[in-house]
Amino acid sequence: MRLTPRRALAGAGTFVLIGSIMSTAPAFAAGTAQQTTARTVLVLARDGAADAAVRSAVAAAGGSVLTTNADVGLYTVSTTSPTFGADVRGSAAVAGVATDRIIGRRAPGEGEAI
Repeated sequence: MRLTPRRALAGAGTFVLIGSIMSTAPAFAAGTAQQTTARTVLVLARDGAADAAVRSAVAAAGGSVLTTNADVGLYTVSTTSPTFGADVRGSAAVAGVATDRIIGRRAPGEGEAI
């Protein structure tokens, strides 16, 4: 089987995707050790969910809302709970949750400033 550019690109994309999943998964893994360092998490509200319901789910899971982007239903949350992701996902008001982290950078002087 010959390695074509398409296969090479698909392989590289798969590698990046798996690496991304592997680096995010531990942030939400349930552990027995108590996590004491606060981390920032992004919580996306389900379409039509009430603000109070999302805030209640965040608090019940052990988080505190830092900021809110009401236009898209995105909540920036601080938590020390090692099970926050799994706990908040159980709420009908929450569509998704992810660790807030940098996923890419542009080299200085390249591209346009946003």
